[in-house]
Amino acid sequence: MVQDQGFRREQIEVWATPVDLERFRPPSDAERTESRAALGLESTTPVAVAVGRLDRLKGIDVLLDAWRVISERYGSAALLVVGAGPDRSALEGSARTRDLQNVRFLGQREDVLALLWAADVMAMPSRQEAMPMAALEALACGVPVVGSRVGGIPDIIRDGENGVLVPVEDPGALAQAIETLFSDEQRRQALARGAARLIEPYGLDRFVATLEARYRELAAHAPETLPPRR
Repeated sequence: MVQDQGFRREQIEVWATPVDLERFRPPSDAERTESRAALGLESTTPVAVAVGRLDRLKGIDVLLDAWRVISERYGSAALLVVGAGPDRSALEGSARTRDLQNVRFLGQREDVLALLWAADVMAMPSRQEAMPMAALEALACGVPVVGSRVGGIPDIIRDGENGVLVPVEDPGALAQAIETLFSDEQRRQALARGAARLIEPYGLDRFVATLEARYRELAAHAPETLPPRR
């Protein structure tokens, strides 16, 4: 905006996408059990979820490379891939060719909340990203995010506080981070608490209140008579 549209830097405020924290919240034990049962998952099964459009920018192929390593150590672990896109068939074929166990392509879903409630970790191995709504919703549900250090992901994921940041296109680092959270319940719970705490500024109520306050401030300084507009 500064370079291409002539705005002064002090005229620009960057606001994060808001999340409805009344809807997206950590599940009760009963809600988590019910969500897993609906997917046929045991209570002790390690579960990772990836949500997004299935194209190259989202890096699901990198996640499949990482999952080959993870499945060797955690044969019962489940990966839920949620979303549609042009690469779905190729990704499904890649998972079959590699004989990856317990990888489910669920397509476009309206029950993402229930899927998040069933998950231990969200994987976001994106090659390019803006402000990922899926990550914000996962954090609101107390699900730590393992994400690429790219785009807007580092703006919302604080490494070691509410998730883990890994290099772009590094399946080894991605696998190691997910494995660590699968194996270390104490660390995973600490990140979950951090996720619930740090998501508060992204709440929809706070966003609306801030937006209203900004409009009132601008309106108070607006001229009484505006020039005619076509």
